[in-house]
Amino acid sequence: MEASTFRDDALVEVDNENGCLKFRGALVAEFLSPERVCALGARTELTFKPNMIYKVYTGISVDFLTTSSLFTVRPVDKLFAKGVEVKRVEFGEQDEIIVYLTTMEAFPFVKNEFMFEMYPHLNSTTDQPDIQLRKKNAKKLEKKPLPTVVLKENQPPVSQTANKNPEKVVEDWLNSSDKTEGKAVPTPEVKRPPYNGPAVVKAATAGSTGQAKV
Repeated sequence: MEASTFRDDALVEVDNENGCLKFRGALVAEFLSPERVCALGARTELTFKPNMIYKVYTGISVDFLTTSSLFTVRPVDKLFAKGVEVKRVEFGEQDEIIVYLTTMEAFPFVKNEFMFEMYPHLNSTTDQPDIQLRKKNAKKLEKKPLPTVVLKENQPPVSQTANKNPEKVVEDWLNSSDKTEGKAVPTPEVKRPPYNGPAVVKAATAGSTGQAKV
């Protein structure tokens, strides 16, 4: 296998005793939180906290490992003891390995310590994976600005009066001049029958159909 490093502080090493690759995070971003809005951008200094999903950029890629079905990533023992769980693994630009994780205990991000172990899936014809790591330098990932927010087609624009006092909005509307010109619509005159006093309901007489007459 051949590994490439893209970012500062990215590091990957072979653990021959356990038959895995060890690597660490280079940048971390808050990805998802049910309690508050996540901070924008990735950082090199932060504290991992519970009830949050973090996106960890590792700054490495491994030649033939381009889909998460070919290997398993788990936290090192030190982080596993804190309740760290790998939620998802995906690939960024130049097949950079990106790990999403959560934790049960808070702990600081130490970028010069290994965070993850990667176990390539065993070949059906061998008992041990062939891990002969060859490193090479790769072009660093370009820093891109944060994307601008674009309204979707069915998303209404933000109201200009959203932040105004509702009473002020109503008052301005009442005091505004109506510059529109209405169109007169003729209505036909309805002739009503002359009023002859209140209607009297007469009692039904014997032999009638049982219907009251007005």
